[in-house]
Amino acid sequence: MKQREIIDVKSSLCTVPYNKYIKLIDKYLCKGIHDPFIPSLVIIYSILFLQSLQLYALFAYPIIPSASSSTNTTSLIFIDEYFLDIASNVLNLLFIVRFQFYWRFPLFIEIILFIFQNVGCYNLLFNKSLSFLIDSSTISVSNVTPLTIFLIIQIVFPYIILIINLIDYKNFSSFHHFFSDCNNNYLPIFISHSFLFINTSFPLLNIFVPTSRLSIYLLKYFASALIFAYKISSFSLKFYAIYKFILYEIVAILYNTTNIEDYSIFYKISIFNTNSGNSNNLKELHHRTINYTMVTSCTLVIFIDVIIVLAYLYYSLILA
Repeated sequence: MKQREIIDVKSSLCTVPYNKYIKLIDKYLCKGIHDPFIPSLVIIYSILFLQSLQLYALFAYPIIPSASSSTNTTSLIFIDEYFLDIASNVLNLLFIVRFQFYWRFPLFIEIILFIFQNVGCYNLLFNKSLSFLIDSSTISVSNVTPLTIFLIIQIVFPYIILIINLIDYKNFSSFHHFFSDCNNNYLPIFISHSFLFINTSFPLLNIFVPTSRLSIYLLKYFASALIFAYKISSFSLKFYAIYKFILYEIVAILYNTTNIEDYSIFYKISIFNTNSGNSNNLKELHHRTINYTMVTSCTLVIFIDVIIVLAYLYYSLILA
């Protein structure tokens, strides 16, 4: 591989191998197609508009006004969709803090995460209400598709790695290192399934009866466009999280290091010194802005989902 000399932020001379695959993922996917800043802003603004209308409809019309008989508004809400949406955004946050912020979780949290992920793998394989592999009460050879085989391999493969790690445990410096590595092997299973967890259903918008051209425009066209933008942005943010995970694993495996703030050191010459303080400050500000915008978008979706779940439970009890 080509070698490039760089000077890092501490002004120490080092040699970093040029890697075209890191360049492809980091420059063209993470910083190009799936740059998370705009998608995160779209998620924030669209979810505030759409869910504000839904919450207003839920609180203002606990009984559907246009129904011929008394029908609770909560009957339009499928509460499981909101629990899955919460799980989807928790996964986003987990990928962000683990592979973008490089948070190092304590051992007990890694063990808890390991247990939860194993329970999740069991449900993805055998729980008919949660598994995307089981769509009928009977499983036969005729039901097996290439996608089914791929999903099964994806779930089984980390267990093969786990067995290898247990046999060759001496390669791990500690229990913490072992469980952290195991969890990293399981996480792609759930982030790939979580594309199907994204809740893009806003049924309470149908309660409103347009009374003017403006209201027709807002409810029929603008809301529909926002739902589409929200869905595309949510997908993009997940792809970004996956690509950051891939970069993390490439650097960890090939170069035995982590905590890389800027992956461009692997494909371009970057010289930093004490005289470029303004440039470094702007770069750090840009980096922090993207990070906190992503965290805000995911946290906001979780927060509103929780409010809707609580409102659903409240009205379900008082209107029962």
